[in-house]
Amino acid sequence: MQQHVQALHRAILVVDVEKFGDPGRTNSDRLVIRQGMYRALGRAFDEAGIERTLWTSDDCGDGALVLISPEAPKARLVTAVPERLVTALREHNRLSSPEGQIRLRMAIHAGEIHFDTHGVTGHAINNTFRLLEASPLRRALASSSCPLAFIVSNWFYDEVVRHHTESNPSSYTQIRVQVKETDTLGWIRVPGHPKAIPKSKPNAGIASTAHAYHPTPQTPAQLPRDVQNFAGREQDLALLDKLKTGARLATINGVAGIGKTTLAVHFGHQVAGDFPDGQLYVNLRGFDPAHPPMQPNQALAHLIRGLGVDPSFIPPDIDDQMAMYRSLLMHKRTLIVLDNAATSEQVRPLFPGSPTCLVLVTSRNGLGGLTARDGASRISLEALETSHGLELIGGIAGTDRVAADPAAASHIVQLCGGLPLALCIAAERVAARPYSTLGDLAAELQAAKNPLHVLAAPFDDAASVPAAFSWSYNAIADGPRHMFRLLGLHAGPDISSAAAAALADITVEEAVSRLDTLVDARLLDQSGKDRYRLHDLVKYYAASQAEHEETPTGCASAIHRISSWYARTCYSAALTVQWASTDDFGITSYDIQPMNFTSRAHALAWFDLEIANLRAYVQQAAASSENKKIAWQIAICAARASQVRKRWPDWFPMGQLGLKAAQNLGDLHAEAWCRYSLGIAHAHQRRYGVAIELQRSALSTFEEIGDQEDKLTVQRGLGCTYFWAGEMEAARYHYEKNLNDARDWGNSTLEGYALNNIGEFWRNMGDYAKAEAYLKQAIPLLQATRHLVTESNALNNLGATYRDSGDLEGAFKFLNQALALRKTEGDRWGQAWTMHDLGTTFRIAGNTASARDHLLQALAIYQELGAPEAEDVKLSLDSLT
Repeated sequence: MQQHVQALHRAILVVDVEKFGDPGRTNSDRLVIRQGMYRALGRAFDEAGIERTLWTSDDCGDGALVLISPEAPKARLVTAVPERLVTALREHNRLSSPEGQIRLRMAIHAGEIHFDTHGVTGHAINNTFRLLEASPLRRALASSSCPLAFIVSNWFYDEVVRHHTESNPSSYTQIRVQVKETDTLGWIRVPGHPKAIPKSKPNAGIASTAHAYHPTPQTPAQLPRDVQNFAGREQDLALLDKLKTGARLATINGVAGIGKTTLAVHFGHQVAGDFPDGQLYVNLRGFDPAHPPMQPNQALAHLIRGLGVDPSFIPPDIDDQMAMYRSLLMHKRTLIVLDNAATSEQVRPLFPGSPTCLVLVTSRNGLGGLTARDGASRISLEALETSHGLELIGGIAGTDRVAADPAAASHIVQLCGGLPLALCIAAERVAARPYSTLGDLAAELQAAKNPLHVLAAPFDDAASVPAAFSWSYNAIADGPRHMFRLLGLHAGPDISSAAAAALADITVEEAVSRLDTLVDARLLDQSGKDRYRLHDLVKYYAASQAEHEETPTGCASAIHRISSWYARTCYSAALTVQWASTDDFGITSYDIQPMNFTSRAHALAWFDLEIANLRAYVQQAAASSENKKIAWQIAICAARASQVRKRWPDWFPMGQLGLKAAQNLGDLHAEAWCRYSLGIAHAHQRRYGVAIELQRSALSTFEEIGDQEDKLTVQRGLGCTYFWAGEMEAARYHYEKNLNDARDWGNSTLEGYALNNIGEFWRNMGDYAKAEAYLKQAIPLLQATRHLVTESNALNNLGATYRDSGDLEGAFKFLNQALALRKTEGDRWGQAWTMHDLGTTFRIAGNTASARDHLLQALAIYQELGAPEAEDVKLSLDSLT
């Protein structure tokens, strides 16, 4: 008796040529079709990455049976093969006569295959051929311009298709297949076409029966219409897609108009096929100004009716409702969208008991309780990126308009802050005006004192940005609302809790509580640790509410409080960083408590975080009549941190505004300090001519008004600028005069500064003995007064002196001491300076590898800071062999 080969598992793909036996075709046409079909199949498998050794084919006359080895990924049969096959068929058809063109039906399944001497057989193969005969598949191909329509078995869809987003699961339509003895489910797709099957009756004369599957009346399909112009959100959709087999509960939150409902509904339509038991939807009206929030029992009754229960059978008691609701959904695969929720308590009774359901909750509030207690995944929506904003505008106003003026379109996205609701309203304004351009709209938004006026719809609150914001604003308590209004007056891009406390004249603890409430209401974003920011359009709304609800005196007082807080805290930070002057510039007279800093690194970190806010308050103060003095006060104090960080480009606008404010006030002392600070900044950018002019002017003013301490400071800075400019005689004159004047005045700190400068001067002049003597005098004075930045400079100069004199051991000793001190103090520019000197020392010592390593570290820091010294390091690197 003949033995059969053991059954093997194979993926099965069957194709059949539409109208292969058409009387209009000759045998020559059929040969062309068969050759083209096999050529197209081979090409599709090759391009899909399925090697020829992994599949075999048997001829079926007007089609083919292909068996694929388990070593080939099944997913490629639906993610790659159909599209490649369509391309190959279209190329064949383009070069063929009408009689030689090919249109294919294809079926895909998998299962056990039995082999004998006559070929293959098995129930799985029979089922695949029955799928191929389904009438809806024939109609789908006949009604499509695509040369391919295919069907996958219910098993293949459930095990393969729905787990791979690249296969576009939502584009499949489920059908019921009844052919001969087979009664099963299948999933049809036409590549490049939306999910649809023609409803025409099966052609007469076809003996088998097959019909599209129609859900029963109890299967809900309640999702609102999907938006026509959906853009972006790929990452959010991917996160939601993972929930189909994961947590099964998610909250979608964000500011009003960010697109929470749009995302939930769009996703729901995409994955409808994954939830064959339907989709439930309810608007809980959490922030509807015209209606109160829906109560849980009302929402449950709505959902139960959606599941087909006669209203007369719905129990009045909420516990009984919950029991009925959960029983109806047990073991069902249903998507439930709970839209516009106000609180966690409003939605908890609406959760099904079955883990096979997926629940999406949208809310303007954070609903943190659902995350903490119910294990919900949280998706917080951000503004759209520019590219997605352009896509949204193009979908409404026309892609031709975007292409005609992409700069204006990008400006509109920027002016709308990437808020989808605002972008839709703005784009609709253009779409409704045939002779209007995107440039006209951008100009209108830019010119508006408050762009919300352009984005308001007077007769449709659902399409009005200010109205959308108002629903969230009106839902919070008085304290947070007051804080929200004052935040609209804040000049900077973000704010800390300490600054917000000063703004509202409350404690930091109270400020944190109010800020957290605003964050939870999604009127405020937490952009970092203790950093908060308003969306640009929300800030306009907050400012308009302040204008309507706060008194002019109250607004002015709030602005003065926070401006003076920034001035006092900036001065406090400058003192901590290291401030040589004893002058407080009148800043300490402001009756407000500044921040205290625990270390130099803490103060420098504050400057790094607040630089944009400091610049904003200098600009605001310079333009005011009451707070003009604050402009130069902040500018002078911020110059100290900029001198350490060497981030002068960030400081230049402040320095210029501070100088102008001092000039307008006629304050010679402030004007001289601003000129000196600007001179230092220009010197570090190697603009020595401008720097010397500014510093000489400042020195002259301090001499004129008899300010000895500030004169010595400027005198020292002027000497450094001459030194960097290569004017050595002028540098020596100012250095030596500075040393003598400091000694005459009895200031050991300024004396230490002067000794360090003269030591560096003599090193560069090649007199290493003098250099060593001056530097060794400087270091103890600087150590005694804890002026650590200049101490590390002196140690660095002493190390370089030893190196240049040939004492490499002494050089490494003092350069490493300098580097350690600079790292302790967070002096990045100083670290680069010492790294450069260490690299040069290693090169002289013959250690090329260490030299290159230190020079590359120096280069990275200089480039990070935008410092011109980066070019010097590049020359040093080029000199390495």
